[in-house]
Amino acid sequence: MKHKKNRKAKNINALLIAVVVVICIGVTAFASMTIANTDNLAVYTAEIYNRPYSVNNAAWKLRTQILFARNAMMNLLVGDEFPESQTAELGVMYEIRDEIPLLEETLRTQYEGNPETVEQLIADVNELLSIHDRCIQLIREGKREEAKTLLYDSAYPIYLNADKSVKEITDYSEMTIDAYVEQASELNAKTNTMAVVWGTALIALAVLVSATSVHAITKRNEDIFHNNALFHIISENVDDVFMIYDLVEERVEYISDNVERILGFSAEDYKNNIWIARAYLDDETFRRLSGGFKKPDIGEVQQNQFIMTDPKTGNEKELSSRRYPIVENGRVTKFVFVTSDLTEGNRTQRMLQSALERAENANIAKREFLSRMSHEIRTPMNAMTGTIRTMEYDLANPARMREHLRKLNMSTLHLLDLINDILDMSKIESGKMKIEKHEFSLNAMLSEITDIMQPKAEESKQAFDVLLKNAPCDMVKGDDTRIKQVLLNFLSNAIKFTPERGKIRMSVEEMDRRGNQVRLKFEVRDTGIGMHEEFLEHLFEPFEQEQSSTYRKYGGTGLGMALSKALVESMGGTIEVESVPDMGSVFSFELWLEIADAGGISIKTSDEIKSFHVLIVEDDAEMREHLKIQCSQLGVETSAASSGVEAVKLMREKKEKFDLCLIDLYMPDVDGIHTAEWIRSEALEGVYIVLMSAYDHKNIEQEALAAGVDDFLTKPVMRADIYRILQHISGELTCAADEKEQAESYDFTGRRLLIAEDNELNMEVARELCEHVGFEIEGAYNGKEAVEKFAASEEGYYDAILMDVHMPVMNGNEAARAIRELKRKDAHSVAIIAMTANAFYEDAAEAIKSGMNEHLAKPIEPEAIFAALKKFLYDKKGRP
Repeated sequence: MKHKKNRKAKNINALLIAVVVVICIGVTAFASMTIANTDNLAVYTAEIYNRPYSVNNAAWKLRTQILFARNAMMNLLVGDEFPESQTAELGVMYEIRDEIPLLEETLRTQYEGNPETVEQLIADVNELLSIHDRCIQLIREGKREEAKTLLYDSAYPIYLNADKSVKEITDYSEMTIDAYVEQASELNAKTNTMAVVWGTALIALAVLVSATSVHAITKRNEDIFHNNALFHIISENVDDVFMIYDLVEERVEYISDNVERILGFSAEDYKNNIWIARAYLDDETFRRLSGGFKKPDIGEVQQNQFIMTDPKTGNEKELSSRRYPIVENGRVTKFVFVTSDLTEGNRTQRMLQSALERAENANIAKREFLSRMSHEIRTPMNAMTGTIRTMEYDLANPARMREHLRKLNMSTLHLLDLINDILDMSKIESGKMKIEKHEFSLNAMLSEITDIMQPKAEESKQAFDVLLKNAPCDMVKGDDTRIKQVLLNFLSNAIKFTPERGKIRMSVEEMDRRGNQVRLKFEVRDTGIGMHEEFLEHLFEPFEQEQSSTYRKYGGTGLGMALSKALVESMGGTIEVESVPDMGSVFSFELWLEIADAGGISIKTSDEIKSFHVLIVEDDAEMREHLKIQCSQLGVETSAASSGVEAVKLMREKKEKFDLCLIDLYMPDVDGIHTAEWIRSEALEGVYIVLMSAYDHKNIEQEALAAGVDDFLTKPVMRADIYRILQHISGELTCAADEKEQAESYDFTGRRLLIAEDNELNMEVARELCEHVGFEIEGAYNGKEAVEKFAASEEGYYDAILMDVHMPVMNGNEAARAIRELKRKDAHSVAIIAMTANAFYEDAAEAIKSGMNEHLAKPIEPEAIFAALKKFLYDKKGRP
């Protein structure tokens, strides 16, 4: 029995031993597998956690900030003044500087390479910040060339050194990443070996090993939990998706939670279907990416860049994917994929590149503009100096002197137009352009334009027409000066770029009417050289011309179209252009203007003129309509015919008496001369016949007079031309001409004028001009002297003061205020007129604010001075 018990005990002991052995083996196997798995996962996560991404990010962010600051400095150097538009960009530059100390600290503490490289990069960055601050200060002080020299000579070498340091740091970091991957593989192999050795010891110490294993497992699980939490925080705040793919089981073992934010699908979606993004990739991209899962090359790191459509927004994303193989027992078992979103970084890089290109293009445009301006300014200046030298040889020849003076005046006007264009563009860009609104006559404005452009068209042997289309109103409210400026720009270009015998037509057409508002379309059409379609996109950019050869052949600054567009948009309108090379161009703009009165008609004619009947003979339908509108605005009854045959037929059938007949010279069936002869035979002597032609009529004048023609008009024919003919027929013309001559005469005999001007030549010219109309002149060469002379004079001694604004000792505005503050009656009543080269609106406002009565911008036409003086000396006080 005892033997049985011992045997049973032995069996129990054996069983216990066997159980213990089995348990030990099971525990050992379980512990080995657990340790191996936890070690592997720890290696994977450690490979990601321990890579120096912070160093890479810090280095690239520092480089991006340097590039942004460099481009901001380039933009500051583009303009002639400190551009207010760059204030926001400078603010951003200073804001991102706050990040630099943190980036520098990251590089110092986490970079494992040569610390001297980091210190050199930090030193370069600090030196660049100092140079940028000095450049900004120099630009603010107007020392732009010094700033440019400092930036190019001192900053650019440092930019290159900084780029070199950043590259060295990032290259070293990438090498470190690869080294960590290799070390992780080696560490895993060593861990397996050690697990076998320790497993033998664990068999002898099964219970202790079990307890130790449980403790080790618990500790490692805690590490894994903390590492996962840390990795989750990191992945949520970077634009990199981390994924572990198991090649053996062909499944996604792990993917970071930020995948939904970066790629648009949840982590669970990717775990269930690795190819869920197939529909958002093109075929070639899918082939490349899917191949990365099927080619497990040992030790090879692969990288792919590709475009993917965001499934949520539909926008394209620029992505980069890097594949790191995990080798176990001589074969690749898993891949670690790191997918980065490059969209924002690439967009920023493109923006920086675009900003750099715009800055470079602006510099090129500026250089070309300065070159053009030099040529444009020198051209009239050369003409002026040459004409003055030539005048020395013709002093005894009045006829040639008059011709010289005409050329001199033309050159000065050309130079003035050039300067005005530049000033207008400057005012628009600075927001100082003021659009006025007052009543004006469309007909009168078009007549003024015609008077200016017709001689130029005749000189170029071009046909020039002006048309009114469906435009019954004449008086409107708006800024006629700016409208005229745009039309003159269009016409100047049309005449410049249209060959001889070409045609130019300006028209005004009513497009719409709402209450007392009318939408007018102003158009200039030519048959010139035209423009290519690709240039039309840049036509309205400042300083642009289609080709450099265009500038060399035709001249010009390239400001006209940019200025025209800015003026039209300032008036609330839209501008358009159509052009075909070698066929011509059409420039147009539309404006809403207010009708000045119920009818919008500006001219009042006598009852006798209204009783006249006018016959128009014109084959061009648009020109015929234009002439009918002109006559209707004069209140004259009008009939029209498209040919000479139709005109004679009209007179025979209706048997009406016509007082005036306007006949086009060149018509296809019967020309104007023969038509005039027919009409004269039909109407006898009762009709006044006027022949109209776009070209010089001197060569046919004798033949036309013999055929019965009474007068001639050069096209374009405007209302004023027809009105003059009607006045001549009615006998009113002589009286009107006398009144006009009387209105334009000036006589200031007995009036005393004080001229304050520091430039002796300007003083001499002003003295001679004013003495010519009767003024007694006294001069002052600064504001203080002008105040002293006025204060020392008797009350009423000076009738008016012409005051220059920029003078030494005391400027004109200060002098005007000082005179107005004097305790005498005439200090408040004497007329003070500002004469200054400052043409901006603010300058005029400052002059009026200082007590002056009117502001005239130099160069000043004598008629403008005399008209202003007449207004204050006579019109308000009455003639003595």
